[in-house]
Amino acid sequence: MMKFRTEISLSPNDWKISHKDHLLLLGSCFAENIGEKLKKSGFQSDVNPFGVLYNPISVASGLESLLSGKIYSEKDLFEHNGLYSSFSHHSKFSALTASGCLENINQRMLFSTGFLRKASVLIITFGTSYVYRFRKSGQVISNCHKLPSENFMHERLTVQEIVSVWKPLINKLRVNNPGLRILFTVSPIRHWKDGAHENQLSKSILLLAIQEIGEKYFPSYEIMLDDLRDYRYYAEDMLHPSSVAIDYIWGKFSSVYFDQETDKAIAEYNSIRQALQHRPFNPESDVYKTFLADAQSRLVAFEQKYLTDNGKLDR
Repeated sequence: MMKFRTEISLSPNDWKISHKDHLLLLGSCFAENIGEKLKKSGFQSDVNPFGVLYNPISVASGLESLLSGKIYSEKDLFEHNGLYSSFSHHSKFSALTASGCLENINQRMLFSTGFLRKASVLIITFGTSYVYRFRKSGQVISNCHKLPSENFMHERLTVQEIVSVWKPLINKLRVNNPGLRILFTVSPIRHWKDGAHENQLSKSILLLAIQEIGEKYFPSYEIMLDDLRDYRYYAEDMLHPSSVAIDYIWGKFSSVYFDQETDKAIAEYNSIRQALQHRPFNPESDVYKTFLADAQSRLVAFEQKYLTDNGKLDR
């Protein structure tokens, strides 16, 4: 039989991810795609505590803040068009008052700082090697928050600039958490505003930098471009992967990092989650109350069987 595509074949990895792991994910929109899949599969995970981060310097800065247990103050904020924001955070943390913005940021910081200490797996997704640098401070920022473009310099990182930040950071992470396993991937999302050729240069720099860093790598970018080489696997903007593509890449990820016991646990959790999300015609009926109590009991049993540190999943 003729083959009309080149499928990327991946072998099971020598270390596995299970529901006993605590997984911290940082990076681009694709980190959120995979993070959402992990949450829906019953994993103990924390996804993008700063919001979406696209470039390697911003991701590294976020991890440094978590390592130090940083508490943000008003000096870390700026006001623009009536909103207080942080250059280190996505606009979802912004608020009408400085105190409101700081509450949004620091509540999440406290949770994620503690989560990093017990994390067993760190998944990093780089999106682009282009950065925006704030002219007044020279800081590489995570989000422009729609400030006028003249406030920023647009630059492309070099391989060495990325490696020089990440090598010592990984050493520091492992001093604080010796058992931490780290997995890198490059987002398949195309940054078309930089230009077609510039996007390819950007992704190439990320790939070379990850190779130099020397940690494990999962080929999300390659699966999208070489295995799913067709626009039908993109969303309407023709830049982001479609839900079908995300499911396909998730399937590849699962085949590499999950064993049979984990697959069985995922199936068990999916059954519980579907039961908890069921919306009856009459929520006050005795039949539904019995059904819901049974589902909640199954969830508690799942947590006791598979999770660690008395972990609890979203109800």
